[in-house]
Amino acid sequence: MAENERIDDASLPAEEDAALPAAQDEPVGEEDIDPADVQIFGLPRRCFHGAAIGFAGGYILNGLIGLAGLPVPSATVCGLACALVGYGIARHFDKKRIAAKQQTNEDS
Repeated sequence: MAENERIDDASLPAEEDAALPAAQDEPVGEEDIDPADVQIFGLPRRCFHGAAIGFAGGYILNGLIGLAGLPVPSATVCGLACALVGYGIARHFDKKRIAAKQQTNEDS
C-alpha cells in the first residue's frame, strides 16, 4: 500500500476493527481550567497580555514622538517602559479578579 493512502474504518476486517480503541466522548484525566488561570511564560494570562500590549504601545509611542520631531530615546527602552506600565495595570486588575473569585468561593 502506498504511504499516502488512507485506511478507512469501513474497509478494515472485523478482527482489526475490534483492536482499534473506541472513540471517547470525554477525555480521561483532564480537568476544566479557567482560561484566566492559564499562565504564559510564568505570568498570568492577563498580565502577559498587558505587558505585550504595553510593549507594542511603546513602539507606537516612540514612532509618534519621532514624527513630532522631538528627540526620541531608543525604541526598545520606550517599549520596555510601556510594557512595565501595562504589566502593572494588568496585575492590578488580576488581583481584583482573584479577590472577587475568593470572595465568591467563601460565600458558597
